[in-house]
Amino acid sequence: MDIREMAAQTRAVLFDIDGTLLDSMPVWMNIGERYMHFLDPSVYPCAPGTVTALDKVLFSMTFDEGCEYIRKYYHLSRSFARVRQEITEMIARSYREEVPLKPGAARFLEALDKRNIPMVLVSAGMPALALPALQRLHVYPYFRKIFICDDYHTTKKEPLIYRKAADFLNVPPSACLVVEDIYTAVHTAHTAGFMTLAMEDKASAADKEKIRREADLYAAQFPVIPDI
Repeated sequence: MDIREMAAQTRAVLFDIDGTLLDSMPVWMNIGERYMHFLDPSVYPCAPGTVTALDKVLFSMTFDEGCEYIRKYYHLSRSFARVRQEITEMIARSYREEVPLKPGAARFLEALDKRNIPMVLVSAGMPALALPALQRLHVYPYFRKIFICDDYHTTKKEPLIYRKAADFLNVPPSACLVVEDIYTAVHTAHTAGFMTLAMEDKASAADKEKIRREADLYAAQFPVIPDI
């Protein structure tokens, strides 16, 4: 499927946030090292940029699991609650001040809005961290609602969150475009009958070929929506 065919069939769009709309991978890379640098810059210099062995472990964890793992990994005497609060504050500052949109995202959203295509956010993460970035980047008003997996006691390994969003928009899955960056989410949405646009992200580099095979369209940056 090319972008012209996809645009012609799309009546609603469901967007993931992290790694899809926002280029937020750098916020989560080297998080253990950056946290220790945050605690004591003189003892823990930090040179972020590459995925470390610790990153690979943390990528598969929930935020709370990751905070506890970091606490134990560095043998910290701080409580879990304090570690979680400090890491949250560190990450939140990056979202508020630094995280950019993925290339072409603003143009893509504007084009959908001009066509009166309804849009919602569908997140398995912590949208309270990401929303200030979307507001700073002036794109949050495009979205009618945000659907959060935790609110429905589900994950993106199951299609429930996508179906809830489609029901809210009163659009059948076959006419809904799901925009994601990770294989699990692309696979789930595709299997459930949604159209899928997969956005390239460094965090999913190992699954790139699987994602390309599964998605209806794969893109390194948001494609230009042609006039229909």
